[in-house]
Amino acid sequence: MSESGLVVAEPSDHTKIGTVGQPLSNVECKVIDVETGVEVPAGGSGELLIRSPSIMLGYVNDPVSTANCMDSDGWLHSGDIVRYDEEGFVYVKDRIRDTMKVMRDGVITIYVSPSEVESVILSHPGVADTTVLGIHDEVLAYDLLRAFVVAREGVTVTAEEIKEHVKRNARLPEHCLTSGVTFLAEIPRTGSGKALRRVLRQTATET
Repeated sequence: MSESGLVVAEPSDHTKIGTVGQPLSNVECKVIDVETGVEVPAGGSGELLIRSPSIMLGYVNDPVSTANCMDSDGWLHSGDIVRYDEEGFVYVKDRIRDTMKVMRDGVITIYVSPSEVESVILSHPGVADTTVLGIHDEVLAYDLLRAFVVAREGVTVTAEEIKEHVKRNARLPEHCLTSGVTFLAEIPRTGSGKALRRVLRQTATET
């Protein structure tokens, strides 16, 4: 994000696959729980906060937007869901706006990352590609998970198989695909490979 300046860089003498690198010198980073705002230890997941001389001072003539992303201690809220290891390497998982708010034990406070569910679905031998969305239910007031799936060529796989696969292998019961499974010939994506969630959300309302 341009608001943050340069935050991390991969050192040439030490690389890790899947990481975006370590914070640069003079850059402070911390990860907080999305629900509680409490800082999480290494290995935990949460929102990445950044503080350094390189971050923006604020949005010009827009104090409301500035207050929405910068706190009183000067931390910039990136909106990225990440985890970091003991050496400080950062792994980007999702954007907060893409996370899904679901129910657990009668409380609507559990945030589920789409990538967590997608990785489980992709482990099914009959799946070539997938994207998971939270379909908001206005009556229930939380998100129901729906998977958009591309089957491997020549392989027959059913929605029930996908649901059962998720039930058996997902870490949390909230990962269950309560909004169903939609099969597509391909997942619509941008030129950079990101799923076009707006298009998929429209598809969901039509099915």
